[in-house]
Amino acid sequence: MKARTTYWTALFVLQWCAFVAPVDAAQPRTIPAFREWTDGQGSYIFGANARIVVGRASAENVSATASALAADLLALTGLTVPVVVDTVPQPGDIALALGSSDSAIGAEGYVLTVTDRISIQGQTDAGVFYGTRSVLQMLRQGFEIHAGAARDWPDYPERALMVDVGRKFYSLAFLERHVKELAYLKLNYLHLHLSDQWANGYGFRLESSSHPEITSAEHYSKADIASLIALARTYHVTVVPEIDVPAHVTALLAPHPTLALPGRPDKLDLSNPAGYALVEDLLNEFLPVFPAPFWHTGADEYLAPAEYASFPQLLTYARQRYGPAAVAPDTYIGFVNWIDGIAKAHGKQLRAWNDLYGVTGTETPNPDIVLEMWWPYIGPQDALSKGHTIMNCQASTLYYVLGGYAGNPANLYEQWAPNRQWVASVDANGNPTSWIDLPASTPGLRGGKFHVWCDSPDAQTEDQVQDNIIPHLRGLAQNSWGSSKLVPSYSQFLGIIDPVGHTPDWGPDFALMASSTTASVTAGQTASLSLRLASISGFSQQVAFSCAPVGAAPGVSCAVSPTAATPAAGTSVSTVTVSVATTAAQSAALGFSGAGPGRVRMAGFAAVSLWLVLALSLKRPGTKARAVQVICLAVLLGGCGSSSGRGSQAMPTPTPTPNPGTPAGTYTVAVTAASGSLAHSIPLTVTVGTLSRPAARPSHCGTAVRSAGSAAQRR
Repeated sequence: MKARTTYWTALFVLQWCAFVAPVDAAQPRTIPAFREWTDGQGSYIFGANARIVVGRASAENVSATASALAADLLALTGLTVPVVVDTVPQPGDIALALGSSDSAIGAEGYVLTVTDRISIQGQTDAGVFYGTRSVLQMLRQGFEIHAGAARDWPDYPERALMVDVGRKFYSLAFLERHVKELAYLKLNYLHLHLSDQWANGYGFRLESSSHPEITSAEHYSKADIASLIALARTYHVTVVPEIDVPAHVTALLAPHPTLALPGRPDKLDLSNPAGYALVEDLLNEFLPVFPAPFWHTGADEYLAPAEYASFPQLLTYARQRYGPAAVAPDTYIGFVNWIDGIAKAHGKQLRAWNDLYGVTGTETPNPDIVLEMWWPYIGPQDALSKGHTIMNCQASTLYYVLGGYAGNPANLYEQWAPNRQWVASVDANGNPTSWIDLPASTPGLRGGKFHVWCDSPDAQTEDQVQDNIIPHLRGLAQNSWGSSKLVPSYSQFLGIIDPVGHTPDWGPDFALMASSTTASVTAGQTASLSLRLASISGFSQQVAFSCAPVGAAPGVSCAVSPTAATPAAGTSVSTVTVSVATTAAQSAALGFSGAGPGRVRMAGFAAVSLWLVLALSLKRPGTKARAVQVICLAVLLGGCGSSSGRGSQAMPTPTPTPNPGTPAGTYTVAVTAASGSLAHSIPLTVTVGTLSRPAARPSHCGTAVRSAGSAAQRR
């Protein structure tokens, strides 16, 4: 008897477990990868009851992060998630707090704990914010997250993207989208190259009140810049402007041709005081517009050493300004140091390309200038020894040039890091011939930056640029954060890029929307909810719908109708009906099925049972009562359910698996709309109650069993 009981119990457990969808217990896929991950038991499920819980002591400092997370969750899931203060977190909640005691995580690190709720702790708001980005990346892959704990922090303080808006005007929407995209990947620096020229044009992209004559038709108003900076502040991205001087200045000098070197309309004549006045006007106007602690002056590609002799006025000016021993390049070095003084007066640190060391003079660049190292004019160790801090901006790996070099994302992911692949020498064609690496923890190494240069601005649309730099940004994010990679090869990394996706409101260009995302039913009933498919920006491709329970959902299934639709641009189309079915409990003892003449099957089964019991009775006297009970039980199993015994009855084919039905509780179903690689999911929550069962009515079989048992006992 004990063996049979064990068998039935094991079978029950196995069948119950079959209802529970497995959750991947491996380290979650994030970009960049967690620095440390410890697996846990259980899982977190995001649903309609989720809240963002902020401790009262942290509320003032993390309120912007909490609001940003709520907005991103709305974009990702379609649910409005409330922010509550000083409340005990409940299952499904996401709790944000400052005050982590883990000193190793630093200013941008965080500790993330996943149980049936999520906790994010950091020493600063930036750390808490980056924890929320990890949560969004995991929820992007499913509304159930396996339990565990992460400790995460970056190796380098600057993780950057530069966009050449001077040559190619990018919409404000493009820049705003990339602020959020950078933050999603834990990149924290957006460099705007705001002025430049190309083969048949030039651009200065800022609205100027001091010199309106230099502003291009396509430009950013000061209100645009203020809006972008406010968004970037919320998303912990520093916006650093660059007005490139004294070269690349055609846009500035087109209305002021006398300020250019003769025959060189793209280069400022550094012997003309009027040129200094123009630059100073612009610095005093725009330094206060950008609250970042940095100002980028460019300072690249002014004159090659041999070219200075063509402009003797530069040597004359240098000796008047810097003494009789000065040489012509001192005008250039001194000019950059002069700008450094203006930047410091405004509380900024100056940044420049490392062309400053492409020439030599009696003047030396101020050591507080951050050198952005794109070409081997000076080696990284030499620059550090002179007192500069440096950023890895190597052209061979970190440049994407419209109409030219498209970069190498495989090398960027597999081999590059901010401390690696510094070009030491190049051949006559500019191709690298040797590289050097630095220790990963080199003091003064600020990080790395990827650059989008627009030498041929019409070669690609901004949407094409956006799509083409996706793998580059993710390789940069992984390696400038510095955690161990989840996979070693770029081809494998592509399998992580897709599920991690983009910042929530990046796309797709369609969305599922619901007036209600919750329903309540009794076990055995079906809930029906209606969604709408909306085209956000003219998307008109076919969208397929699917749904699946999230996490352990015994007896819960769902279906979507229709299974596909095509949205019309700018309209809401198709009501999408989601049916969520639950099951009622069924007893294993009654689990028989079949069809056919009931009396024949019932008689046959009863005869077999009678034969078996009589055989046992002959061997074991005193078991007559049990024999009678077993015979009646056979009758019960073979024919109960029809009090009359007429007609076709079920053939007693035993299926001894109990169906416990859907237990009372709250369950989440994810509904997904997908078109190609684009997808949008929304969670629906169904609360299941239990059915109150009336007292069972005795059947003739039950009466027979009890009567036979009593009679046998009397004997």
